[in-house]
Amino acid sequence: MRIDLHIHTNRSKCSSMPVKDLIKIAARCGLDGIAITDHNTIKAWKEAKNLLRRLDSSLIFIRGEEISSKDGHILALGIQNVIKRNMSAEETIEKIHEQGGIAIFAHPFDYFRQHTTEEKLRGLEIDGIEVFNSRCILGYSNSKAKRLAAKMRVAQVAGSDAHFSGEVGNAYTIFKDAHSEADVIKAIKKCQTIPAGKNSPIFVHLETWLTKIKKRL
Repeated sequence: MRIDLHIHTNRSKCSSMPVKDLIKIAARCGLDGIAITDHNTIKAWKEAKNLLRRLDSSLIFIRGEEISSKDGHILALGIQNVIKRNMSAEETIEKIHEQGGIAIFAHPFDYFRQHTTEEKLRGLEIDGIEVFNSRCILGYSNSKAKRLAAKMRVAQVAGSDAHFSGEVGNAYTIFKDAHSEADVIKAIKKCQTIPAGKNSPIFVHLETWLTKIKKRL
């Protein structure tokens, strides 16, 4: 099963991708599941659930959020409600676990975006590390994340970090046997994951910047 665990919709200030387009593209590019992880909001969940039900889609849908903690970006998967931003990484992870979700540190060593240090990561009760993010410009960022995840013996996951339609499925996590959100959460807790994917073109960062400006106008 191939599941893209890091995707943004137009509910994020930096993305222009409608939920309906995401679902169509995900099915077309052969994904078995998607996690919608908009920045500090869960507003796209209801629309996604309704569309998947209406289309009778077999896509696995995972409730997610990319939370801006004071110490970096954390993906919360399998949560029930929105988790506020600007808390410490420790408090953010605690709130995720209280809701029965799992915490994955996103692009931890990408120096062009909010990142953290190896020392900080080692002290956190995380469930996994994003070891391949398609938007990491320098391969070093992903490689360092992969080495640390192996040392810490936490799940290694991959996600496209898609903000636009052409990025969906550029990276994904392979699950041997997962047919629901609960199965995905359980597999990540057991470190039964295989990261895979390719880099997105650099111009997507410019497109993201322009989208942010347009939404402010």
